[in-house]
Amino acid sequence: MGLRRTEAVVADLGAMEFTETSYPGVSVRFLASDRTTGYAAVLIRMEPGSSYPRHAHTGGEELLVLRGGYEDEAGRYAAGEFRRHPPGSRHHPRVPEDGETCILFAIAREGIEILDEPEHQSR
Repeated sequence: MGLRRTEAVVADLGAMEFTETSYPGVSVRFLASDRTTGYAAVLIRMEPGSSYPRHAHTGGEELLVLRGGYEDEAGRYAAGEFRRHPPGSRHHPRVPEDGETCILFAIAREGIEILDEPEHQSR
């Protein structure tokens, strides 16, 4: 049986295009997703002072901090650190004002449920 050769894909995080979300300073780049199952592999970029609303992980999430860092109720995570959020876990990720831009690679298994909408959403 022969092996298939594939070309390596190199991503320049600084040049990659992200799509802005409705949350100021938070943008995404979907790499793969399935709306029927809630699965998503995504790059998330968070600017200093930004946050993503408090949410619950339906089927769990794994993420790797590629650049910068973020914090939530459980602690701080820097570039190179891996974090697993088990099914049912909740958190509110944010990047400190004095931090640098954070880029995360995340895999969500069955989607998320937003628990608290930020103030800007209700205005």
